Amino acid sequence: MAPRTQRIGIFVFDKFEPLDVFGFVEAFSIARFPGQGYADDPPFPFEIFLIGKTLANVRSINGPAVAPDWDFARQASLAYSKSVQRSTRRRCRRTPPHRYSCRSIQR
Repeated sequence: MAPRTQRIGIFVFDKFEPLDVFGFVEAFSIARFPGQGYADDPPFPFEIFLIGKTLANVRSINGPAVAPDWDFARQASLAYSKSVQRSTRRRCRRTPPHRYSCRSIQR
């Protein structure tokens, strides 16, 4: 019996950070079942979908847009979903002696 493929959904919102989306896409898309090579045919461990509020294109913070595969109404059937919203960064400054003071900032 072949292992089960899991569906992974990544939510994309207006002004998403491309690396936050495509880093996950890359990690899940290169995964293989034990003993399976990269040139082998499916099944693969994960099937990846981009999910938007609607099926309309979603523009990233840098300009490129993506077309979601699914909308919010269809995403309930996923094994796991990752929400990618506007990035929260940490701004840190060095304070003596060798300590860092950080605070979260929204972009």
